Amino acid sequence: MLDPVILVIALVCGMASQAIGLPALIGYLAAGFILHELDIGGGGLLSALSDLGITLLLFTIGLKLQPEKLLQARVWGTTFIHMLAMQLLFVALLFAVDAFSTSINLDMMTKAVVAFALTFSSTVFVIQIMQARGEMASSHASLAIGILVIQDLAAVIFLAIAAGKVPEPSALLLLLLLPLRGVLMRLLALCGH
Repeated sequence: MLDPVILVIALVCGMASQAIGLPALIGYLAAGFILHELDIGGGGLLSALSDLGITLLLFTIGLKLQPEKLLQARVWGTTFIHMLAMQLLFVALLFAVDAFSTSINLDMMTKAVVAFALTFSSTVFVIQIMQARGEMASSHASLAIGILVIQDLAAVIFLAIAAGKVPEPSALLLLLLLPLRGVLMRLLALCGH
């Protein structure tokens, strides 16, 4: 039943963050840290709202992103090089931690999974910053979003494989939404997005 209180605290922290010239997202993160330290957790409403917010953000990105940009060599190449380099770096760091600590003893598979998780960037954070700066139409934003979308796809595939779940064939019906892209873009424009 604390969900409304949690939302108000997040709103206040977000507004305070903006008042001192920082993005609202920093305030939301601070609110989360504070509430966690106070051992205040959210309930079903908060979970549903957060899932809806992330879903709508990714949906909006999907509408604005042109699939041909994802296929560009600079997007795939940068993503691959970044993820490979970070994977190697984090595995090496985990080996170093293992060498100097007797309390942390991770097997190779666990090190690989932890390193894989650490290679990802925050799509939500990057989009919020780009929108706040008015840079969404820039070429570097297009490249960054392309990289983040590919990272998100890699994460979804990894999570599906790790959970042993395969998408149902009916998921292919989502491709039928492609012809509706123009209509959906007009609706977003009418809403101010």
